[in-house]
Amino acid sequence: MPVLRSQIAIDSFKRVNPKLSSGIDRSASMLAERDEGVDAAPVDAELLRVLIIDDSEDDAFLVLRELRRGGFQIASERVVDAATLRAALAHKSWHIIICDYALPRLNALAALRLVQHLALDVPFLVVSGRVGEDAAAEVMRAGAQDFLLKDELSRLTPAVHRELRETRMRRQSRAASQQARDANAQVHALSTRMLEIQEAERRLIATELHDDIGQALTALKFHIDAARRKLGTPNLPAMLDEAARIAEQTLTKLRDISLALRPAQLDDLGLVATLRWHADRQATATGTDIKFFADAGLGRLDSGLETACFRVAQEALTNIAKHAKANQVSIELIVEGDALLLAIRDDGVGFDTEAALRLAASGASLGLVSMRERATLAGGELSIESASGHGTHIQARFPLRPLI
Repeated sequence: MPVLRSQIAIDSFKRVNPKLSSGIDRSASMLAERDEGVDAAPVDAELLRVLIIDDSEDDAFLVLRELRRGGFQIASERVVDAATLRAALAHKSWHIIICDYALPRLNALAALRLVQHLALDVPFLVVSGRVGEDAAAEVMRAGAQDFLLKDELSRLTPAVHRELRETRMRRQSRAASQQARDANAQVHALSTRMLEIQEAERRLIATELHDDIGQALTALKFHIDAARRKLGTPNLPAMLDEAARIAEQTLTKLRDISLALRPAQLDDLGLVATLRWHADRQATATGTDIKFFADAGLGRLDSGLETACFRVAQEALTNIAKHAKANQVSIELIVEGDALLLAIRDDGVGFDTEAALRLAASGASLGLVSMRERATLAGGELSIESASGHGTHIQARFPLRPLI
């Protein structure tokens, strides 16, 4: 019967003090709703964790009542200063923060900055009495999601729904972005590992070609030469000469294949010596004037970097030999700050770079794709400038890494 006795007392007081009846009605309604645990939300409604920053218990109650009327089940906590706010943020997670504009020991701007300092992705709404437009604008510029007046609480539930939806979308977007970054990192790691395996296999094959098959053919050639000198059969010398010629050609091909797979100089002497050797070799094979320049004192570099840089240059020179019809080619290998710069220029016929890149992306041509992938996997970047009749300029920039 406590509610009935309270109502009788209130009715008696209203008869004696009619001017206060409207305020008493409001207070009585709040008391009754508190006693009865007002909750219009369905049982299966979302449980909304609300952190309220307000020194007025009555105002906080009105905010929570409005949210319950909007269909939310509420788990809430009220704080009144920076210390209690910091503790609430540290020990619990919140769906939304609702803050009065001005409190005796805290204001909305200070509370917002604290939330931002902790890098919390929680919607921050300001629900306040009448304030100037400049004050409201300042809070919104600082990052608050909305500014509502306490006498317009009907806007609160739609605002909360909107912010919860946008927060969910932001988090989904971040999760998707992180998944994409993770996937790219995995692809990068796999591609790097595949190139490492490829280089190891090339090294092994080149060694086997040189050591096993090459030595066997060399021995064969020596035996043929010895037999040719000792035997006097009329047709035998010509046959042996042909066999020796075939053996010599096979040895030359094997050396070429072995060097193309993995030049031994790259492991033994390093990038500068290998590029100079390769440039001279290409110049001899194609008749092109190839000039090579490297920074004085540029010594050994990280093995992966040397391999990537050499492969880019090798592919570029192969493309020039096949397509450019160039008379002159220059290769520069220089250090710029903390980067290694490889620049290759030719005076050939040039090409439409966009069309070539589209063709490469379709899988019809792998040369440009291979060069770009090599540079990217080494942490660098590749640029290609060309136009019909104006030659081509290829530039690869690699971050310098300590020698491993």
